[in-house]
Amino acid sequence: VDTNLGDGTFLSNCDRTIGVGELLAMKWSNIDWGSQRYFVREALARKREGYEGGFAEPKTDESRQPVNLTHACLEALRAYKSAQAESKLKGGGNYQDLDLVFSTSTGTPLEYRNTIRVLKSLLEKAGLKEIRFHDLRHTCASLLIAQGENPKYIQKHLRHASIEITFNTYGHLFPEQNREAMNRLDDIILGKVKEQKKA
Repeated sequence: VDTNLGDGTFLSNCDRTIGVGELLAMKWSNIDWGSQRYFVREALARKREGYEGGFAEPKTDESRQPVNLTHACLEALRAYKSAQAESKLKGGGNYQDLDLVFSTSTGTPLEYRNTIRVLKSLLEKAGLKEIRFHDLRHTCASLLIAQGENPKYIQKHLRHASIEITFNTYGHLFPEQNREAMNRLDDIILGKVKEQKKA
């Protein structure tokens, strides 16, 4: 079974806000190399009972928002594109070029369970506990908050419909920032009171 995810390069280095269905539907033509963004235009829906699955448009306007890509991600994608070109040549006439970034050796979409297996293998090699693919999104949000990024940026990065969703989901991770904000407010108010007393 082909689990062609560039040895997990994308899972390790790229933007963790992309869902697994969006990852499996990634197309080269949707990458804007100049602005370092990926435009999410479709997702790969899993086959279920009574539903064949396949490519489908994102369900919400927020899901269609472009995703910022890091320098490390872009470098990994460039290297992977070169390697994929070799696979196309080896595949010859059997290769179906669907413009997919991640595909089987014949160009067809990867299966969901194989992607999860790659993630599990990466976590085991790193000595980390097993998590869901979606938990990578939470990890990304937690790291952005920890490094003090603006909440509005985090909202847009996670493609949340509103800032309320971001705060309702991750508000508990902002306590230190909240304390610092209140301390600054204290300094402003008390500072003005002291100035008035001196006057």
